[in-house]
Amino acid sequence: MRWYIEVILNNYINFQGRARRKEFWMFMLFHVLISIALYFIAKIVLVVYLALTICPMVGVGIRRLHDSGKNGMWILVANVPFLGFIYYYFMFLDSEPGTNIYGCLLYTSPSPRDRG
Repeated sequence: MRWYIEVILNNYINFQGRARRKEFWMFMLFHVLISIALYFIAKIVLVVYLALTICPMVGVGIRRLHDSGKNGMWILVANVPFLGFIYYYFMFLDSEPGTNIYGCLLYTSPSPRDRG
């Protein structure tokens, strides 16, 4: 839940920088769970919630693309029929190590492949 709140409160319209895999997938997990709960509670509240979370969802997606070294414009592929899987493939990619053109890594924990 911490990752979801972090994206909503601190990175609401942040489209620059990098977001690690955990941040993206934890945000998406809680976003889907909240959406399912609101679907059964009140559909009008669901519509309002979805409208309010468009910017953070796009922002975390673009930052996740930046983390894997891809241009943020790849997020447009997510809406193309039969090509949306490319976007989600990029979401599963590991972070580019070190600094890339979108900034440096904000965390220092080694990935499992670096542990040897």
